[in-house]
Amino acid sequence: MSSIFPEQLMQDAASVLAAARKSNLRLATAETVTAGLVSACLTSVSGASEVFERGFVLYHNSAKASGLGLGAEVSSRYGAVSAEVTRGLAEGALEHSQAEAAVAVTGYAGPAAAMPPIQSVPSMSPLRAAAARRTESGTSLQAVATRCGSPRSAPLSDSSNRLWTVKYK
Repeated sequence: MSSIFPEQLMQDAASVLAAARKSNLRLATAETVTAGLVSACLTSVSGASEVFERGFVLYHNSAKASGLGLGAEVSSRYGAVSAEVTRGLAEGALEHSQAEAAVAVTGYAGPAAAMPPIQSVPSMSPLRAAAARRTESGTSLQAVATRCGSPRSAPLSDSSNRLWTVKYK
């Protein structure tokens, strides 16, 4: 069966699912700019239902601002595509599911004129991802990654990570 996703993304998705299966983890996603494409890619891999539990799509700014238990004040203070909102969505995906690991993706799809000036809001970037993990002591943020440039400027599967800055907590 053919896929709408490039072969490299399908291989990456299969690797993520295999790692989750090996670690006995269930996965969840919270997506804004990707509008469910991360979930769709993961569930395009045979056997995904063994580990992929659910995906949340929060596309409109009001959904990003208040979805998954995130307080609207976080988005008002830091911006709808801030690291703070992205982190809150990843943690919220865990809180609203039975998954043990979650990823959230936020960003601006463009056009560039619709994006706020990044210089005026330092915590904002065109594309962010956050990963969270449920632990015995609660939810733990694992990483927040920021990618500079337009989401369309280079493939998301760019394994070189040259465009990504990752901060581990």
